[in-house]
Amino acid sequence: MDYLLIAAAAVIGLAVGYLISMRRARVAVADELTKARKRADQALQKARTDVAGELDEKERAISALETRMAEAKQQSEQERSKLQADLTHLQTERTRLAARAQELSQHVDEMRGEMRTISDEGMRELEELHEILNALEQAVQRMEERRLATDRKVKQESAAPAAPVAARKA
Repeated sequence: MDYLLIAAAAVIGLAVGYLISMRRARVAVADELTKARKRADQALQKARTDVAGELDEKERAISALETRMAEAKQQSEQERSKLQADLTHLQTERTRLAARAQELSQHVDEMRGEMRTISDEGMRELEELHEILNALEQAVQRMEERRLATDRKVKQESAAPAAPVAARKA
C-alpha cells in the first residue's frame, strides 16, 4: 500500500505539477499574448501614424498640385481672354483699315480724275498760250516789217531833194 500511496502521491504530485506548470504556462502564454498584443497595438499604431503621415504628405502634394493646376487654369483663362480681346481688337482694326483703304482708293481715283481734268485744262491753256505766242510773234514780225519798211521810206525820202520835203512840211 505504500506503493499505492506513493503511486497515488506521485500521480497527484504529477497532476498538481502539471496543473501548476499549465497555470504557469497559461500565465506565460497570457503574458506573451499581452506582450504580443501590445507589440501588435504599437506596430498598428506606428503603421497608422506612418500611413497618416504619408496620407498627410500626399494630401499636401495633391493640394499643392490642385493649387498649381487652378493657378495654371486661371492663367490660361486670363491668357485666353487676353488673346480673344486682342483678336477682337485686331479684327476691328482690320475692318477699319480695310474701310480706310477703300476710302483712300476712292480718294486716289477722284484725285486721278481731278489730275486728268487739271492736266487737260493745263494742256488747253498751254495750247492757248502757244497760239497767243504765235499770234504775238506774227504781230512782232509784222511790226518789224513795218518798221523796216518805214525805215526804208525814211531813207529814201531823206535821199530825195530837200525841197519836196520842205514843201510837204508847209
